[in-house]
Amino acid sequence: MVEILPILFGVFVDPKSLLGPLPLDYKDVNSVPNIVAHIILLIGTVTGVTTYPVWSLLLGRKLLKSGA
Repeated sequence: MVEILPILFGVFVDPKSLLGPLPLDYKDVNSVPNIVAHIILLIGTVTGVTTYPVWSLLLGRKLLKSGA
């Protein structure tokens, strides 16, 4: 979710963001799509960071049992 959000934001909301970093005085900083995109980014980051130890331990355990 976090990896594809910048691409989807550029395709569906603001194509200028695909060209590179936006200037600090960019006019659409407080637009609704930008705020929604940052909320989605925050949710994806928090869920990814908090669940990483669990799924990495489960995957490691499964790989060690299978002998891979």
